[in-house]
Amino acid sequence: MPQARGRESRVKEGCQWHAFLIVDDDTDLLEGQKVYLEKKGYTVQTALSIDEGLACARETAPDLVIADLMMEHYDSGFVFCKKVRDLPGLEKVPILMQTAAPRKMGFCLRNRRISRA
Repeated sequence: MPQARGRESRVKEGCQWHAFLIVDDDTDLLEGQKVYLEKKGYTVQTALSIDEGLACARETAPDLVIADLMMEHYDSGFVFCKKVRDLPGLEKVPILMQTAAPRKMGFCLRNRRISRA
């Protein structure tokens, strides 16, 4: 397996983040976000599943992870976050969670914290 590149080597002047990983099972949203971020000058890796996202995270050591809350299963975004936190070197990588789930589905995400067990 390739050795993950250190984030320090990718830091741009005046910019803390450079390489993003987006994990979402919606190909339209995934592609739209990728195109937007690449136009802004970021390096973007994408993954369509939790397993693919974990493999990508292991290989690329992203500066920021953007993940869908509800992928293959109801709480799969939280499961993914916990697994990312268990990867060496990624314990503190920022993770931005997103979802298209309507509020009426009963989600209350305020102050939910994902940390290593």
